[in-house]
Amino acid sequence: MRSAQTNGVGPGASLVEARRPEGDLGMAHTYFYSNVTAVVADPEGQRRQVIRSTLHYLGFREVEWCDNLADLRSLCESRKPDLVLAALDLADGPASQYFQDVRRGRTSVDPFTPIIAVLSEASPETVRRGIDCGADDLLIHPWPTGYLDGRMEKLIHGRKPFVVSADYVGPDRRARDRDGPKAQQLTPPNVLEAKALRRQSSETVAEALATARTTLEQYRLHAVATLAVRLVDEVEALYARGQMADALVPVQLERIRAAADEASLLAIKGAAATAAAGFRDLARHAVLCRDAQQHGRVASLVEMARLRDAIAGFFKIETALLLDTPAAAAAPPRPPQRSRAAVG
Repeated sequence: MRSAQTNGVGPGASLVEARRPEGDLGMAHTYFYSNVTAVVADPEGQRRQVIRSTLHYLGFREVEWCDNLADLRSLCESRKPDLVLAALDLADGPASQYFQDVRRGRTSVDPFTPIIAVLSEASPETVRRGIDCGADDLLIHPWPTGYLDGRMEKLIHGRKPFVVSADYVGPDRRARDRDGPKAQQLTPPNVLEAKALRRQSSETVAEALATARTTLEQYRLHAVATLAVRLVDEVEALYARGQMADALVPVQLERIRAAADEASLLAIKGAAATAAAGFRDLARHAVLCRDAQQHGRVASLVEMARLRDAIAGFFKIETALLLDTPAAAAAPPRPPQRSRAAVG
């Protein structure tokens, strides 16, 4: 692990002048990368040297280096970097799960931190993991000279908006809208633009990050609540078809438990105590039903259905959209009325 530090623009710092992408009138910009802190994790020595040389040329001076997942976590949690550049696969585990945790607000690192994932090969499975973890960009090694420079510039001038769903937080790469409930979209604060181009201080950037994080948590809470409602719908549909002993039932019940537990934590963060209590009850009943199923008993869904309806009412979830799922489509239509009672 190594750190080289130079504060501000002075001896040892460099300025990089580059042009904006086509369509921006060819305006030249100077980037003050010496204002940006970075954490780099890569176990491959030659590739790490290429990254080191490029970042130094660009003007980065506050960079922490490591080659494993444990140190990546530790450095990110302690340094709160403005940029993370890491190999997707490290010696002690994949970085992809950590990136997902960052994006979902499960760490102390800001969820909008720019992340560049380095891939050793371009197989569909590896690329998919890189996309699904919420990385802003993927670098497939080897890359041509000047390529990393261009990707940094694109992050400054063309960072994608984020989408927020129950199972994904990160850049919106959808070619078109999908059917069903729409994922919320937000514009992430662009810390690289703020610091490297506009030379704003960390204190100035922090206010925008805090506001955006609150919005992200609200969107996540609604998305996870929607997932929990949909999962109860699907289990109820299996029951309606007489498939109470289906192997999918305990699997879905466990998913309900996990979603309800996460929603409870998000509700506590958002000072929604009533909702948090309702989610805790839903998680408890999901466990009771799951355990009954595993012991060969048919569990009653009455209480879970009541909690589901209360959650749907509390969050104003458009339940008609949730019925367009394989499990629910074959179920008899539910009566149109639904309780709007507060959760819990």
